[in-house]
Amino acid sequence: MKNRSLVVKAGWVLVILLIAMSAAFTTMSYFRERAMYFESLLQIEEAMDAQLELQSADIQAAGQKMSLSYDKYMADPANVRIQAQIEKMLTSKIVTNGYLMSTEMTTKDNKHYAKMMQANRTLNEHGAKVLEDYELSAQFQRAYEDALKKGTGMTDVYTDASGTWISILSAIRTDKGETVAVFGLDFDYGSIQSDLNHALLLNILIGLVIGGLFIGLMIWLLIRTVRPLKRMAEVSKLAAEGDLSVSVPVNGRDEIGLVSENFNHMVESIRKLVGSIKTHSDEVAESSDLLTVSAKQTAEATGEAARAVEEVAAGAENQLQSAEECKRAMVEMATGIERIAESAGVVADLSSQTSRDAAQGNEVVQQMIAQMNRIESVMTETGGVIHELRTRSEEVGEIMALIADIANQTNLLALNASIEAARAGEHGKGFAVVAVEVRKLAEKSKESSEHIAALLREIEANTKRAVASMDAGVNETSKGTAAAGQAGEVFERILHAIQQVAGQVQEVSAASEEMSAGTEEVAASLEELARIAQEAADNTQNVAASSEEQLAAMEEISSASGHLKEMSVLLQRQVNAFKL
Repeated sequence: MKNRSLVVKAGWVLVILLIAMSAAFTTMSYFRERAMYFESLLQIEEAMDAQLELQSADIQAAGQKMSLSYDKYMADPANVRIQAQIEKMLTSKIVTNGYLMSTEMTTKDNKHYAKMMQANRTLNEHGAKVLEDYELSAQFQRAYEDALKKGTGMTDVYTDASGTWISILSAIRTDKGETVAVFGLDFDYGSIQSDLNHALLLNILIGLVIGGLFIGLMIWLLIRTVRPLKRMAEVSKLAAEGDLSVSVPVNGRDEIGLVSENFNHMVESIRKLVGSIKTHSDEVAESSDLLTVSAKQTAEATGEAARAVEEVAAGAENQLQSAEECKRAMVEMATGIERIAESAGVVADLSSQTSRDAAQGNEVVQQMIAQMNRIESVMTETGGVIHELRTRSEEVGEIMALIADIANQTNLLALNASIEAARAGEHGKGFAVVAVEVRKLAEKSKESSEHIAALLREIEANTKRAVASMDAGVNETSKGTAAAGQAGEVFERILHAIQQVAGQVQEVSAASEEMSAGTEEVAASLEELARIAQEAADNTQNVAASSEEQLAAMEEISSASGHLKEMSVLLQRQVNAFKL
């Protein structure tokens, strides 16, 4: 589609627009025709309703006689007139049935019914029987209720065994406004749909014919309009290939004529510009030749000067490096000596502090030895006391065993006394009471002695463990006393050695300070020498850099002039390709 001509593209766009517009027009026409058809149906129903309302008295009378038999009811003059009027109304091909229904609706088994008051013969014979209940569908019921409330009701399109229908219902009222019946008309929607489809097809054909003529006319106009553009495209192709002597004929002052005129002006301007470029390119070629020769000569002279300056700069650089190396060596030596002096001072301070700490440690160890001796003495005394306590506990245990034996014997004696008192009868009751109390006292004494004996056994066991612990503590205390004595001797030797080291460190610190002062003087001299060498090296470097920059600039100028020569030749070749 991108490579198609403008006429083809415009033709397709017009076809698509025509189809869209025709579809929209046809759809709107169809729905407008349908709405008008329904409006005409309502008008037909209203006209027939008005005719029946002229017989509202007969209809009201017929409603009062619905209790009669079918034959009598149908033979009634009022009903005969009503049925004749309904038959006259069914002259149109789309009106199939006409009928009257009562205004009362009944409900049975969730279904709604209305009694048929009168109907045309065909409906009476094959559909809804007069004086019988007619079942109302959901949409028919809505139309029925709308007729009673609003005066008119219409169903949607529905289909049954007889065909496709649309029904319109209206209320029949007397002169006093009393509703006496509901009048209904059944319209054959098949005939209506056939008429609508015929009208739709006719609209489609008319739209296609008109659209075809319109498209043909527009394509003819497009061809006439695009023809100058084709000529302009051919001329612009020649101009793009280098032929600037071409022009486009100008026909008229419309948009295409203005474009053609502007195109000719553009080609003329390009032709003048190319001529000017050709003239100046020749001048540039001659100037670039002269510039190339001058640049080469200047570059050679600058190169010789740069090499000489580089040799001077190299010597100055070597001298500067030697001075820098000596300076760094002396600075490092001074730093090392200064660190030695600082370290020696720190070691001296630490030696003094360590000497004082060792002396204090020796004093603490001597105090610890004395304290350990006192602890050993106290532990020995405590062990003797615990041994004595163990002996006394054993004696108390023996006494409690004796008390327990006495309590057992007392219990036996009290038991014997109770037996003797029982034998004595009344004379022995008082003695029996005393014997019982003595026995209770003996039992309590036995329980207490047993409890005390248990406590003594626990005390004896704890005493044995305490004796063992005290013996072990005395042994460990003796070992600690011996170790503390050895530690005291070691601290005395450490104190003597530290005092000797402190003296030697002070001598080293003094010597290091003297060496540091000497190296600082040498470093200052070397720094001055390095500064002088640096200034000389910087000056020679600046001269060398300037020479290098000048040489590089001349080389760039030489290269640029050569490139300019090439560009001017290329420009001349390209300009010569144009036909002026």
